Amino acid sequence: MGHGHDHAGYHPTGHEITESDVRFYLLIFVGLSLMTLAQVLIFQYAGLSATVNACTQTIIALVKVVLVAYYFMHLKDESTWLKFIAAIPIFAVLYTVFVSVESIVR
Repeated sequence: MGHGHDHAGYHPTGHEITESDVRFYLLIFVGLSLMTLAQVLIFQYAGLSATVNACTQTIIALVKVVLVAYYFMHLKDESTWLKFIAAIPIFAVLYTVFVSVESIVR
């Protein structure tokens, strides 16, 4: 709505989406799906302690967040400064997780 470009077929680098692009995005999607399956299986069957399980789940989730932001939200085509700004919440989550784990372990 009024952004100056049509989102259907829009690609931030200015070229049309090719069959190779579609394959790559599908590969990322399959990777994300496999990571989700791994999270479920780890939670259900790995028998990890709550702390190790929480850390493992968080790490996998952060990898998924980075993949979605970088490829599907097209951060790969943005400036370094914008990538840094987008990464700030990830650092905040990591800090929160490590502080939480430390308080649990003590």
